[in-house]
Amino acid sequence: MIEEVVAHSINSDAVQKKASQFAGKIGKKVAARMLTVDDDATNVQGLGASSFDREGVPHKKNTVIENGVLKKFLYNTYTAKKAGTRSTGNASGSTSSPPSVSTTNFVVRPGRSSLHGLVSEMKQGMMISRFSGNVNPVNGDFSGVVKGGRLVQDGELGHAVKEVMVAGNVFDCLKNLTGLSKERKVIGASIIPYMRFGGVSFTAG
Repeated sequence: MIEEVVAHSINSDAVQKKASQFAGKIGKKVAARMLTVDDDATNVQGLGASSFDREGVPHKKNTVIENGVLKKFLYNTYTAKKAGTRSTGNASGSTSSPPSVSTTNFVVRPGRSSLHGLVSEMKQGMMISRFSGNVNPVNGDFSGVVKGGRLVQDGELGHAVKEVMVAGNVFDCLKNLTGLSKERKVIGASIIPYMRFGGVSFTAG
């Protein structure tokens, strides 16, 4: 959910079409200080690893958000020329259509706490392992149902819950990020830690 919205927002094509909430925010704070995000096709752990993009531009690690500050957008040669800059090596797509812009490996740098430590610091909340719902990549609004999760009370994992409604906004979540685990999971082309957010609304089913 977080990846989909951030990937859309750092896409230069979306920025140039005025469909990105990050437009005009280079150098500005868009998330909590602890968040650093890389687009990194050189990381061989992710399925998006490769030597060069569809246009033959060599891949490199692009830090798009550093310590909560937006650093750059992702470009192919077409969008880069429109912006008066260089391609970041993010041209993608099939041979049957013009090159588009896409992320490679979406990598969130780990935090310092263990997953257990993140949970132990929570007064009340929920650990979500499966979510079914919708997210708007432009405005960041999301809503859906927790299909797999556990209640957290006083720093302890409690009973399992399901069919609980959850709603919020991804851009608000980025600013209300309160913890990142040092453990990370590789899920396709994503390499991400466990993330803890404040201010998310839950409603019992």
